[in-house]
This record gives sequence, structure tokens and C-alpha cells, in this order.
Amino acid sequence: MQTSTPKSLLIMTILLILLTLISLATPVLSGLSAGRLPGMMLQVGKFPPENANPPSDGGFQGRQPQPGSENFLQRSDGNAFHPFQATRAPGLGGQAMIYINYGVGVIGAGLAGLAAFWVWRKKKSGLNLALVLAILFLLGALPGIFLGLRMMGAAAILRYALHLLSAGISLVILVMGIMPSVRDEVE
Repeated sequence: MQTSTPKSLLIMTILLILLTLISLATPVLSGLSAGRLPGMMLQVGKFPPENANPPSDGGFQGRQPQPGSENFLQRSDGNAFHPFQATRAPGLGGQAMIYINYGVGVIGAGLAGLAAFWVWRKKKSGLNLALVLAILFLLGALPGIFLGLRMMGAAAILRYALHLLSAGISLVILVMGIMPSVRDEVE
């Protein structure tokens, strides 16, 4: 005699699959709303157009740009925290952070897919993994929600909607995963 999957576990499985899809879509939308795709180099500083004549003052012909000019960012106070300090120390630039963002999305999708499979198979470890992932997805979605819509492009609006959806799904998984009736249904 084969027992069917309880509705609560089936709902959690579907929600975890949705989190998997959101985890794969969000990094792509982040790159699109920023106007760049994977493999595109970020340009820093002020560069001349391709077919333009060089400036007469030798701005791009051997003159060394000075700190604080248009080609260098001025450093802030020594005690102030800058968000990119953590990536500058190991030598990671903007391009590496794009790939790290994609990697984290793929790892999150894989773990959410694994949790969905284990919940569907009624494993207690799958329910525990689902709770941990729901907390991580909720913490990851909150900054995107609280920052709001900074740009009104289609990709930015869709990314904001995905952050709202991810936070809502995570809250539902947290509530359902803590309920004693659901915990009793797994082995």
C-alpha cells in the first residue's frame, strides 16, 4: 500500500521549487537591471570615445592621473566602512563579484531543489534544510525589498517583485516547517 504525500508537504515542495526558480532568475535580472551581462567588463574612470581625438592637454597621453581627479576615487575617512573593502583586500573586482553572485544563485537553487526532493520523500533532514534555506532566502530578499525601486526599468520591477515573492514564500515555509502537525508527517 502506497501512502500519498500530505498536502502540507506537497505545498512545501512546490514552494521550494519556486524558490529554486527565483534563485536562478534573480542574479540574471540584477545584471540586466544594472545594464550589464555576464562577461562584460565594468568600466571605471573616464575614458575617451573610440573615434575621438585625444585632448590637447595630454589627458590620455602619458599624464599620470592624480588621486582625487576624475580618474580616481577619493578615499573616505580611514574609520568609515566602505562596502567594497571586503572585496578589495583579496583582490576581487566587480567582474569577480558578478560571477560570485551567479555561483551563489546556482548553489542556492541546488540546495532548494535538494530540500524539495527530501521534503517530498518525507525526510526530516529535508524539512530542517528547508527551514535553514527559508531563513537565508528571507535574509537575502529583505535588502532588495527595503531598498525599494531605485530604477523603473522592467528588469528592476521584475527583480523587486521576485524579492517580494521570495520573502513571502520563505515566511510561509518557515511557518509551515515549525508547525507540529507538519513535523509529525516526516520521518
